[in-house]
Amino acid sequence: MALVYYWKGNALSKSMGSLHVGVNPRLSRSSTNLLAGIETSSHQLAPRLLASQEDIRTARSHEESENQNITTSPDLRSELRDRKMAGKQMTTVLSSVGNGRNTVRSSVGFLLPVSEESVFYSERETETLKELFLFMSRKYPQYVIKGMSEHYSSDEGIKLIISMGFVTGSIFRIIRRLIEIEFEEVFQGGRGNLFSMEGITVRFISYTLLSLGFSFLKDRVGPYILKEYINQPKLSWELNPKFTDQAELEENKRMFQKKMDIYLDVITCKASSDTLPMGIKAICGCIKEVSQEWIDRGHSINWQEMIARVLVLGFFNSALSSPEEFLGKSGALSSTSKRNMELLRKFMHHTITEEDYPSKERYFGFAKSFSQFNRAMIFRYISLCTVPSSTALSVPREFNVVTFSQLYAVHGMISKSMDDLSGTPDGEEFRRGLGKMGDYKNKIFYSQLSANEQKLMKGILRSREEEALFMQRVMYRNKAGEQQKVFLIVGLNRVLLVDLNGKVMNEGHYVTLEKIKSSEFDRKQVDLIFTSNSILLNSEFADDILNSVYRAYLNSFYNVPAHMRVLVDVEPPERLQTIISVDVSPCDGFVSLYQAVCDYYRSPVHKDLCWDVNHLKDGGWLAMDKIDEEEPNASHALDLRKYLNTANPENDMTENDLIPIFHTMRYNTWFTTLIVKDCKIEKKEVIQVYQDMLRYNDTLRFIVFSGVQSRDASILLDGLSTNVQAKISHLDISNTPMDVEAATQLSRYILQTEAKIHYIDVSGTNVTPRGITSVLTAITNHSAVTSELRYLNVSNNAVGTEGSAGLKMLLCSAASDNLSTLVLSGVQTLNLQVVVKGLIFGRAPIQFLDLSNNVLDDMDAFIEYLKNDTQLEYLSLSKTHLDIDTTITLLTNLNENLLLHIDLSHNNIGLSGAIEISRIAYKMNNVRVLNLADNDLTDEGVTALALGLRNNHTLKKLILDHNLKASKMKTSRDAVVRSLTQLIDSDCSLESLRLMAKPGTTSALRGELVPLIESLETNRKLVELDITGHQMGNAGAVAMGKVLQTNTTLRLLNWDRNDTGLTGFLGIKYALKMNMTLQSMSIPVADLGMLVQQLPRELQMKLKKTAVKISLCLARNASFK
Repeated sequence: MALVYYWKGNALSKSMGSLHVGVNPRLSRSSTNLLAGIETSSHQLAPRLLASQEDIRTARSHEESENQNITTSPDLRSELRDRKMAGKQMTTVLSSVGNGRNTVRSSVGFLLPVSEESVFYSERETETLKELFLFMSRKYPQYVIKGMSEHYSSDEGIKLIISMGFVTGSIFRIIRRLIEIEFEEVFQGGRGNLFSMEGITVRFISYTLLSLGFSFLKDRVGPYILKEYINQPKLSWELNPKFTDQAELEENKRMFQKKMDIYLDVITCKASSDTLPMGIKAICGCIKEVSQEWIDRGHSINWQEMIARVLVLGFFNSALSSPEEFLGKSGALSSTSKRNMELLRKFMHHTITEEDYPSKERYFGFAKSFSQFNRAMIFRYISLCTVPSSTALSVPREFNVVTFSQLYAVHGMISKSMDDLSGTPDGEEFRRGLGKMGDYKNKIFYSQLSANEQKLMKGILRSREEEALFMQRVMYRNKAGEQQKVFLIVGLNRVLLVDLNGKVMNEGHYVTLEKIKSSEFDRKQVDLIFTSNSILLNSEFADDILNSVYRAYLNSFYNVPAHMRVLVDVEPPERLQTIISVDVSPCDGFVSLYQAVCDYYRSPVHKDLCWDVNHLKDGGWLAMDKIDEEEPNASHALDLRKYLNTANPENDMTENDLIPIFHTMRYNTWFTTLIVKDCKIEKKEVIQVYQDMLRYNDTLRFIVFSGVQSRDASILLDGLSTNVQAKISHLDISNTPMDVEAATQLSRYILQTEAKIHYIDVSGTNVTPRGITSVLTAITNHSAVTSELRYLNVSNNAVGTEGSAGLKMLLCSAASDNLSTLVLSGVQTLNLQVVVKGLIFGRAPIQFLDLSNNVLDDMDAFIEYLKNDTQLEYLSLSKTHLDIDTTITLLTNLNENLLLHIDLSHNNIGLSGAIEISRIAYKMNNVRVLNLADNDLTDEGVTALALGLRNNHTLKKLILDHNLKASKMKTSRDAVVRSLTQLIDSDCSLESLRLMAKPGTTSALRGELVPLIESLETNRKLVELDITGHQMGNAGAVAMGKVLQTNTTLRLLNWDRNDTGLTGFLGIKYALKMNMTLQSMSIPVADLGMLVQQLPRELQMKLKKTAVKISLCLARNASFK
């Protein structure tokens, strides 16, 4: 029974005869262009290899298994033939070995059994070999060609390189290099003639053309053969006078010329040139291009003849050489028809090459009169069929098939080419790749097994979704201490011991492998020690076993920290081959390690995660937003939000899916940031693995563990508190409930770590004042590491008097020397007086202070602080219910050196408050940004405020969202628009205005907003404008379009929910064609969505094109930054 791998979309499937079993793919989805299937088929001919003495001994030890005849099921053969299309095309030049088995004859005369059933390559090994071959063919194609010529008989080597060239997509590059070598050897090396029909170049290209054009040839020449030869089996065209009388000879000559004309018309007609596969045309173009290079150097070359040699003689004439391949079951050829074909084929050869006829074929002399015409006809066809070689961008999917024996041959070829490759700049990369593969000689193991044993082994591997890397019969010491003969399987993820009846006696996974041991005094003994069991073996192949196990382990664990890696105790050390464990795969091999851990837990591999990791951009950023702009190492981030809360809940990660990820992060040394948000972690197994990750990982620097619901928050931090090597400096556990014990664990980590902590967020954790105090005390007492603290957030927690005192102590200690951001929003029972004392007398250089959503009773001390502070840049007092008197006092008593962004939103300031602020607006010389959103100012209040701000020379941004409300006075709408227009045109330094209307209210200005928009036509100060929600309709959009044609100052514009119609969007599109300065404008999604529902289909398409053009114009402008 044959084992087949083939690709369907992104899923890899295994086929056992007619049985199909789905398998989790281990390859990234970027590989979908040229992913090869792997077939095992006994009718394929294996390549010839040079056999070493060890190979010969192995071959003799396999004498018994050589007698087994393993065949491929007919259904499977049929399937593979259909996929390859030209599945038997090489049989015209390559003979198959009978009895259903393949053998390889070495150059020293010995037979080495390398049947499809004798070797096995795992998925990962296959990908490694493909990558090595692709890299070799791209950068060093000369060594591919040299290896093909030196290590294999020509036809077998050609077949091997063509198959691998198709699989890796490098076939056209190899062909070009072959052509270049052909010209170099003729014109520089003085070797023979160009494109000799016996040369490797012509044969290689001809076989490639057969592969690409088999179906084309069958459709074009097959009917001709059927009509002219099958249906006329007794019609002879014999031209040799020795075999026919004179009367028939003249008739045969006329008949021959007629049949020649028919054949030429078949192969050179317009239909033929139109349907000739593009890959063949590109190869013709490659020959022309290389020929032209040498013509430019002064050499005389007929490039059309060079192409004709491979296209006509090598490709089209192959149908005449072996017509049965192109007829199927249409009929058999008579000896007369075969002779006719032979005559036609010989004549075509002399027509193209213009070689003299040998003495035995001088009867073709009569044809010279029309051979030149035929030659010109062929050359015209070639001119039509020649396209630039760059046209060949990809290989048809049906050629993505390679056999195990071919993989084995490539393995051997690259191994034997290492002497040449070692001297190249990429020698170490090749050696590293081969180091993961091991010696190709060790791959011949299946031939030891009988058919029934093979079936048992494959069944076991299939049941565990395992891939065998090595197999051997060994002696095993069982639990009773007795020696027992068993099969050893070294798999990709585990070691298995199987008795002769197919029962698994013992096994161990590499995740739990702790020690590999073998002493110098008993070299046949191998001891594999796992966490919960051990495997003691005895075998004459001990060294092979050691190397196979260690190599398999390093396939996944090569970048595990040294102190966590398996202990190797092998004497003498030389018994282990040098395995270069450093790998260049993304993120230090995270995916291969993750896949191995998933196998250990029997957990499905998350394909999207693997693809994302394998395709990281810009140094490894896998987060939805930046964690810390000031920390370059934070870019190595694994953000699980993308997989925990997707648009499709069926694709969301479950709690169990987190187990292999956390376990992998325990070893991984690439990711410095882990982000887990808004999920549940309640299962004991998940918590244990998470604790172990924190306990052993010393690479993580940034942990975001926000919004995580757990039955016991303290145990989530237990691992962190016991890891003295942990270097986490950014810790966000916001909205993750913490009790006192959890706060104690966090405090313990802060007190013991040596990492410079710069970010702590414990907001929304519902921790008690006692818990908050313990954390603040730990920060204060360990200033050696907390002096770098820049951000502290204790919002939405009960702080109380005790916690307020702790904040004061921290602000007065060395731990606050760099504290620039302090967030105290929604803090219950905050004693502001105590905290303010810490701000006034402390050392913290606070620049961002958030006191929003608090009840601030005594503001005198805080205002005193603002009088003296010179570093504050942002102050949030939103939702603090400040009275207007306190607000006025605060706005007029800021330190003269401050330039503040102050947020007073949601404070119910109202009309009267707006009027009061307008009266002192000219005095607000220290306010850079004023946020008065959601304060119920009404139209009159906004009007008064706008008029009062006209003489303010420091205000840059004014936020008045959700404040407008029409009054009973009909003039209020006009008045508010007029006052805002005057503000924009006044001496005020205002650059940004936000005036969003509140949905569901009377705040929308509608058409009254148009004058404000029109005023921007001459305005040269306003840079940002937000007029969302004002329902101004097409009139407002058209006005905005006119403004944008002349305005060169505006950089940002938001205008959604304005009831804009198609006319308005067309006006904006036209304006943006000329406007080169507007860089940011959010697409009006709400207006577009509503408009699409209203328009007929033809206008919907017009609207879509308009939206696309608007986006393109904005992208163009943004590129000018």
